[in-house]
Amino acid sequence: MTDSNQNRKIMGTGEAIIWFLLCLPIGFMQMGQPVKGWAWVGISIVTGGLGGLVAVIDYFMCFGAQQNRPIGEWEFFPK
Repeated sequence: MTDSNQNRKIMGTGEAIIWFLLCLPIGFMQMGQPVKGWAWVGISIVTGGLGGLVAVIDYFMCFGAQQNRPIGEWEFFPK
């Protein structure tokens, strides 16, 4: 069996910003967290956009973490 983390490429800073601006769930998909990306969209809708601010923080924390190691699908606010 192959680990899905081995097939993931590391996303560059410019690519991360473009995916964030275009579509938050697709940005998370590029980091191997598709369900979490759609969960943030739902949370943002339910909270009237306030969840989107938290999603931005989580997105860029995940981006920073995935530069050094594979991150789990439901890993929130990695260090």
